[in-house]
Amino acid sequence: GGGAGGGGGGVTVLTGNKFATADLNGDGKVNSVDFSILLYYWKSKVALKNPLVDINRDGKVNSVDFSIMLYQWSKKTTPLMVKR
Repeated sequence: GGGAGGGGGGVTVLTGNKFATADLNGDGKVNSVDFSILLYYWKSKVALKNPLVDINRDGKVNSVDFSIMLYQWSKKTTPLMVKR
């Protein structure tokens, strides 16, 4: 399958940690609802607002997080149990 890219050497998804999923609302799937959440926080500082949106935990919500979301699109995920 293809991919989105640009700007460098690839995407590192942090496995084994609760931030490695693009299922931003924790419903067990990555879809347009999660995309809408990502867009709301696009290019914002999310550290205190919603750290789940910074999927790769680099301190930014940008095309890298979107690329991870596209890779996980329509895949079933394990719903997160996150204290909000």
